[in-house]
Amino acid sequence: MSGLLHAVAPAYLAAWADAFAVASAALIWVQIAHVTGGLWLLPFRRILEALASALPALTVLFVPIVLAHDVLFPWSHEVDPHHALARTPLALAIGGGAELVFLSLVAEGLRRLSLRQDASLAARAEALAGRLQKIAAALLPPVTLAVTLVSFDVLMGVDAPFRSTVYALYVFAGGSVAALAFAAVIRLVSGKAVNASSFFALGKMLLAMVIFWAYTGFSQLLLVWIADMPEEVPFYMARVAPPWNVVSGFLVVAGFAIPLALLLSWRFKRSPVRVAALGVLVLLVHRVDAIWLIEPPMRPYGVGTFLADVGATVVVGGALVAFVLLRARRHASVPTRDPDLTPALTWEDA
Repeated sequence: MSGLLHAVAPAYLAAWADAFAVASAALIWVQIAHVTGGLWLLPFRRILEALASALPALTVLFVPIVLAHDVLFPWSHEVDPHHALARTPLALAIGGGAELVFLSLVAEGLRRLSLRQDASLAARAEALAGRLQKIAAALLPPVTLAVTLVSFDVLMGVDAPFRSTVYALYVFAGGSVAALAFAAVIRLVSGKAVNASSFFALGKMLLAMVIFWAYTGFSQLLLVWIADMPEEVPFYMARVAPPWNVVSGFLVVAGFAIPLALLLSWRFKRSPVRVAALGVLVLLVHRVDAIWLIEPPMRPYGVGTFLADVGATVVVGGALVAFVLLRARRHASVPTRDPDLTPALTWEDA
């Protein structure tokens, strides 16, 4: 039983980390959509709201991580002041649980107001748009802080005593790329009419976030390289040693080089089908990135690890997709009464 737990727990945490990064980034993008009023983002906002609505389910799925505390955080039995939250199962449950509950409440509150807007008359819908903008702006700093704390205390905790101020930014950047890619895929599959300019704008933002994700990863590597601190170097040593070096190379090529080359093309970004097809690759890369981020310090990669990752993906991913689809099935795929919807569906971006 102990051997099975040591095989399954890291894969489960990696799948949970993948889902958390995407859902929390989607929540932040929903807030950005409300605050900025960007027309290009409006046709994708309801999809991002659905993604963010998975946070309550992720809070429940956090329980097995607490139960597997001793497997995931074996260092916690020693004195380590750098990861106070994960030191005991109780501290992890209270601290991590509180942060996830807060994020869930914000996501649920914004989603309910958005859905209420759909059922409102024009004047009331416009008033709700202004209210959503104010609430989203006020809650953006605490939401960002909560995402940062979960990234530091839960995800970075597996690599103790590794510390990096860029880590949470890397998690958000990767989650943003995947969330935007997911929005592109679902928008195309849903069959709802969205003009090419919206996909073009999303493609431009996807390009920016791919570059940002690569930049945060490289800057963290560069800082660790320059400092050459004994507690930081093992993070990369574990990931450049065989067979994890193959995974690292895959992330560089499939996660950065290929999307960069494709998204630099004007014609490519003007095609919804091509942008959505690239989105499928991006989602796969982000799943591998979560594995790369969580699992190397706990075990070498092998067939058993691969099967555990597939199983964790099916369990966690399947549960979340079912949860999101169940909640979204009775609602319109776009905010139908948003005052900016008509301009958003007709605007042109050269």
